[in-house]
Amino acid sequence: DVFDDPFTFNILRDPNPHVGFGGTGAHYCIGANLARMTIDLMFNAIADHMPDLASAGKPERLRSGWLNGIKHWQVEYHGASAMNCPVAH
Repeated sequence: DVFDDPFTFNILRDPNPHVGFGGTGAHYCIGANLARMTIDLMFNAIADHMPDLASAGKPERLRSGWLNGIKHWQVEYHGASAMNCPVAH
């Protein structure tokens, strides 16, 4: 038995050691590597097309037993490169 009352829906359950949305083994998301690659490509494309994008502070990290990423990161955009943007405004 992992939970005291496993048939009651409780999103505030603590501790909540489920593996439904991550974890390892059989329940690990088969699309996780594709998602990482896609987000990496997206951020690189943004950086290539918006060179005036700059960090406005340190990123707020999101770390857990199965995730190491950025939860929040403020940026500033001064728009000087907007004139060269191929997308209509």
